[in-house]
Amino acid sequence: MFSKMRLSLILALIIASVLSDSTQGNIVKRYLQYLRDEGKLAGRLTNSQNLKTRLSLFKTNVKLVEDHNAKHSSYKLEINRFSDLSDGELAQYHGLNASLVVEEEDVLTSYTSPLLPVSVPDAVDWVAQGYVTPAKDQGRCGSCWAFGSNVALEGSHKKATGVLKNFAEQEYLDCVFTTRDGCTGGAAHVCFDFNKRTGHMASQYAYPYTATDVDRSVCDLTKYKNSLIAAKVTSRVNSRHVETEENTIKLLSIQPVTLFIEATRTLHQYKEGILLDRTCWSETNHAVAGVGYTPQYIIVKNSWGASWGESGFFKLMRGWSNCGLYLRAQYPVMEPNGEKETEEGAKQALYDHTAIVGPDPPKPDPDCDNGFGDIYCSRMTRSSCHSPQIRNVFCRKACNNCWLD
Repeated sequence: MFSKMRLSLILALIIASVLSDSTQGNIVKRYLQYLRDEGKLAGRLTNSQNLKTRLSLFKTNVKLVEDHNAKHSSYKLEINRFSDLSDGELAQYHGLNASLVVEEEDVLTSYTSPLLPVSVPDAVDWVAQGYVTPAKDQGRCGSCWAFGSNVALEGSHKKATGVLKNFAEQEYLDCVFTTRDGCTGGAAHVCFDFNKRTGHMASQYAYPYTATDVDRSVCDLTKYKNSLIAAKVTSRVNSRHVETEENTIKLLSIQPVTLFIEATRTLHQYKEGILLDRTCWSETNHAVAGVGYTPQYIIVKNSWGASWGESGFFKLMRGWSNCGLYLRAQYPVMEPNGEKETEEGAKQALYDHTAIVGPDPPKPDPDCDNGFGDIYCSRMTRSSCHSPQIRNVFCRKACNNCWLD
């Protein structure tokens, strides 16, 4: 068994052996300290062949974080456990299966469409109202679809019964798919259909999360006590006609909902404040949950643990395309079934989204003309007219989505 000091020394020698540029000494020292802080030292030592690549990734992310934080911005980034991971490794912390979503949209007419309210409050906070459990961590398993869905299920149960439950994501992983690995991705509608079909969902206490989907041949729900006692899933609401910020806000005024987003490296490095991500193309790859809004931002619960972001949550600036967040939304409809609730409520999240808001977000430039017109912008509504590639080529006021830096 190596001591920590010896591990550090060996790792330093390995790094020195793969680096020919002596000017990188400072970043090497920072990387060593990072590995110690993140508990990655031993793991990186056992796989030294890609150490140079990891150091390069870390260096790139240090620059990303420092360059951004030097600006007057509405949000801050930080170095965290994702900072020496490749894009392929980051994808293991996502898990939205786009093919399942597209397949679902082909038959969406057989399910409930959103019944949107005409008017909504200026702000809604489902966390403060006790509809949301504390942040959870999906780990290195592409199970965001189970976590994002569960937030909506827990919110629906609270709405139907007055009791907040902490339901088991592992039940979705083990039971929704019988021929494929749930850690390779999924979608929200399959979760809600499973609950409707089986009438079953265990608590996380009874059915702990393991971040694996090893046995896909058997799903024995008799092993786990059912916590869907006083209510049942009767249908689900889908977002075929949402696709705008306005309609997403209207859905969020009803209850917590499952949303989808393109999780970029910027999102992975997020620390606090109101996020305005210009690095995405709205190619959604990650399921999250909307849990409220204010006039400035949307409150989102993620599944990367309480140490990430603002206690596991983040805020997305309104008036922005937000990496596909407005394209789809879903939640299960639950109704009381006449049974008496026999379990106590779960612990609710304690997250004050107003504690860290940062400077005001940028404002639209009133003196920049939109040279494309409404017809062009109607085609771009669901796309990425905010992206760097398009912003640099087209007029800065394209689709009214241009902002002063």
